[in-house]
Amino acid sequence: MIGRRRSTESADTHVRAETTLFLLDRADGHTRYISREHCAIEHEDGRFSVVDLRSTCGTMVAGRRIGGNREGGQGELRDQDEIVIGTASSRYAFRFEVFTD
Repeated sequence: MIGRRRSTESADTHVRAETTLFLLDRADGHTRYISREHCAIEHEDGRFSVVDLRSTCGTMVAGRRIGGNREGGQGELRDQDEIVIGTASSRYAFRFEVFTD
């Protein structure tokens, strides 16, 4: 799960730290376009997908908008896809990469 929390806020006890990424919301408000529980990456039947968890500003996968306006949505992830959290001009962009043994 990818989301945000204030730097003074403790992590929820039900969230597994090794599978969760929190972007800290400092006083300057740089994470204001990211929901507390924004999106999750799921793996099923050998395929990966991003699930927008009904965020306000949505998530983009390889230029395709999924979710936003608290509607949620899902998009397939492919190796090297870019995931943008929040608005299209967000500074929070990640490259999805699949590693094989």
